Amino acid sequence: IQMHRATFRQSATMTEESIIVFRRIVTILRISVSACFIGHGMWGLVSKPGWLPFFKIINVPEVIALQIMPYIGSIDIIVGVLILFVSNKWLVYWAIFWTAFTALLRPLAAMGFSEFIERAGNFGPPIALLICLNMIAKNEITNEEKLKYGYIKIEKILRLSLFLLLIGHAGIAMIHFQPNLIKNLSFLGYPTEATGMYFFGAFEIVLAILVLWKPRLTGLMIFVMIFKLMIESIYPLRGIAFDIFETIERVGDYLIPLCLLLIYKFTHYFNPDLAR
Repeated sequence: IQMHRATFRQSATMTEESIIVFRRIVTILRISVSACFIGHGMWGLVSKPGWLPFFKIINVPEVIALQIMPYIGSIDIIVGVLILFVSNKWLVYWAIFWTAFTALLRPLAAMGFSEFIERAGNFGPPIALLICLNMIAKNEITNEEKLKYGYIKIEKILRLSLFLLLIGHAGIAMIHFQPNLIKNLSFLGYPTEATGMYFFGAFEIVLAILVLWKPRLTGLMIFVMIFKLMIESIYPLRGIAFDIFETIERVGDYLIPLCLLLIYKFTHYFNPDLAR
């Protein structure tokens, strides 16, 4: 009987710890989605010329497009702020739609499908956040089995998102030779001729495969997080001050591996050592 009680207490403690980690992940996902919208919105406020090809898809004149951009940016910023504090599923549905839609505009504007895939760091977190908020609303996080099932879904979504954003970024390097990426790598002194870009893309493909098949490999998530933060932080260093918006918009690329790290290290569903 004493052994049974001890086992029960241990199980209850592990569940409580998993709930604490769950709430931390929710906070991180909120920050991720918020930063994406605020960064994107700031680009709208300054009427980013890089958005003009998206308006040309539906034949909006350039003059009108530049006038519309600040309004789009303002809405994005409002959504970004609300996401931090409001638990409204329709707001998150909008975040999922808008991030996926704006990502899809890139291949429609002949920028290549890799540009869409690479934005999984934008639309993956709101999908995971929606699952989390639904679980909280239904009080499922206090149920051991439902919490476990929810963790499994969240982990799969975040892992797939991280895989896609790495694969997409590899495609940008190896297939499209994206000018911004070339400028960033040149700033670091990395060789950006064709061979160098192929090697860079191949490296990211290896990372993506490891994320998909060996996600709990020691140090992998920390490395991916630092790697993505380093690459995306180059924008304001080699460009102009406004380029910090690009780094902010891509916060999901750095926080997805952080969420996965918390899941793998601090939940007994994915860390067998905690269940002993």
